[in-house]
Amino acid sequence: MEDLQTLIDIVERQEKLLRFDRFDSSVAWELGNLFYGKIVKEDLPVAVSIRSINGKTFFHYGGDKTNYGSQAWLDRKFNTVRHFETSTLRYALFLRSRGATLLDRGLDPAKFVSGGGGFPIRTIDSILVGAVLVSGLRDTEDHAIIIDVLSRYLGLEEIPSYPIS
Repeated sequence: MEDLQTLIDIVERQEKLLRFDRFDSSVAWELGNLFYGKIVKEDLPVAVSIRSINGKTFFHYGGDKTNYGSQAWLDRKFNTVRHFETSTLRYALFLRSRGATLLDRGLDPAKFVSGGGGFPIRTIDSILVGAVLVSGLRDTEDHAIIIDVLSRYLGLEEIPSYPIS
């Protein structure tokens, strides 16, 4: 397993590379359909949500293998991305690097999350416009699904991959 700083560097690089020329409801719908295709093809027990940074839901899918708990996780992941303007995995790694918890930072674990599965949607000029959220598997697997679909949508092949643990 890579050292903590290497893991942080991988996620930071992913966030820098996976940016959009534009992002609106049409892009979210296209992106959401790519997620849907992957979920159905691979029979994944996950829910996905694509939201604007103000919280408006552009796309949501929760298959038969998901439940209300999946929705609660999506909400917590969204809160974390919106509050810290970074992926939930990157924030979890930040906490780990400091030996801290959500509670140590004054955050309610019922509203925020320390784990992967939430990713910021940024334009190429770094403006945070939304978030994509996946929940249902281990947090690093949720993160990997996001990276896979965003990479395919954006036509990018050289995205560093985070090791799934």
